[in-house]
Amino acid sequence: MCPRRQRQGPWLRLHRRRQSPHRARRIRRRREGPTARWSHETNGTIQHLPRFWKDAGGVRAGASYWFIPQLETYVGAGYDSSAVRPQTLDAALMDMNKMSFSLGARWQIVKQFAMALTISDIAYFKVDTNKRSVLNKFAAPTKQASAEGIYKQNILLANLYLDVRF
Repeated sequence: MCPRRQRQGPWLRLHRRRQSPHRARRIRRRREGPTARWSHETNGTIQHLPRFWKDAGGVRAGASYWFIPQLETYVGAGYDSSAVRPQTLDAALMDMNKMSFSLGARWQIVKQFAMALTISDIAYFKVDTNKRSVLNKFAAPTKQASAEGIYKQNILLANLYLDVRF
């Protein structure tokens, strides 16, 4: 009998991220002798990264089913909202509203060894920052290159893994 049998059926998971709207990341530098050390607790701001955070959250739901005791199949879908406003969206570190979809199977070969394959698609919603980006309007050290543009992306992941129990 499969030890994970009690999880069969639908499930739902919710999460929420609380961010201070005024919180920004500061990168600071401290000198000790001839070399520089990086620290978040000293003087000398090198760069200030404003984000105008907002609350974000997500929901994910799924279900699993055992066709036979050794073979579990599962499917899931989720939504995750962005904590970064379009005005301060950074092209190098994307955070956009997204949907995710997963499909997979897990085969329990013997009691201590299982193999699984999961395919996941993460579909990001399009974000238009044209005439909205404020990153290049700040004074130094906060000023950055403008991030104006239309951003969209999609990620397809395949995960083949082995589950070994000791």
